[in-house]
Amino acid sequence: MLEVTDGYPINDELRFTKEELVDIDEPCINLCQMMNKISGIETTDSCCGHGKAPYSIWFKADKTTTLTRLHHYINTNYGAPDGWRIEVSWTEMPTPGFHPMFLLTGPTGKIAYKEADIIAQRINDKEMR
Repeated sequence: MLEVTDGYPINDELRFTKEELVDIDEPCINLCQMMNKISGIETTDSCCGHGKAPYSIWFKADKTTTLTRLHHYINTNYGAPDGWRIEVSWTEMPTPGFHPMFLLTGPTGKIAYKEADIIAQRINDKEMR
């Protein structure tokens, strides 16, 4: 069963190497770049899942209205692909105390890569006007 520990997806069958986590996966580049164009969002980590785990981008958001804007781009009620969601977790950052971190997660495999590009284009169409 997949779980997220310290911001990294792990399970008994799958362990990502440090090198895979440090470099940004090519299928994540467009969506990470577009998410960072949304004022108040900063991506911190990403993993395309390599066909074995869900597509995932970890990020910070400065306020709930920022999350609402991102949610609009992944919400099927507004024409987005199905199966994408935002999760929240708490993590200890280098500064004292716990801070919320967010995870945008989607499907596994090539469909996720295609849909991530669709979401990136949706963000680009609205945010880059």
